[in-house]
Amino acid sequence: MKSILILLLGINIVLENNEELSQIRTIFYKAPNSEIACDSLLLLSNNYSEEQNIIKGYKGCYYMIKCQFITSPIKKIQSFNKGKDLLENAIKNDSNNIELAFLRYTIQKNAPKFLLYNNEIDTDLALIKENIKDHKDKELKELINRTLKELE
Repeated sequence: MKSILILLLGINIVLENNEELSQIRTIFYKAPNSEIACDSLLLLSNNYSEEQNIIKGYKGCYYMIKCQFITSPIKKIQSFNKGKDLLENAIKNDSNNIELAFLRYTIQKNAPKFLLYNNEIDTDLALIKENIKDHKDKELKELINRTLKELE
C-alpha cells in the first residue's frame, strides 16, 4: 500500500511539473510584449530549482527579455549579461537539448546586433530542425514551429 501511495505522489509531482512548464512556455511566448508576462516568467521559474537546466534557461531568458522594460542602459546590460550567463550555462550542461537551443535561438534572433550575441543562430536552428520531428512533447513542437515561422 505504501508503494502505491508513493507512486501516486510521484505521478502527481510529474503532472504538476508538466503543467508548470506548460505555463512557463506560454508566458515565455508572451513575455516580449508584456512586462507583466515577463515578470510572471521569473515568478514561475522561481518555483523550481535552478538545478533544472530548462528552468535555468527560461530564467536566463527572463533577464534578457526584461531589458526591453528597463530604462537604464547600465542596468539593461547587467540584466542581459546575467541572463546570457544563465542560458549559456544551461546549454553547456545539456548541449543537445532542443528546447534550450530554441530559447537561445529566439533570444539571439531578437537581440540587438551591437550586443554581439548571435554566434549560434545557425547552429541552434540546425539542431532544432534536425531533432524537432522526433521530439515527443507536442506542446513544445507547436511552440517551436509557430515561433520559427514568425522569426523566419
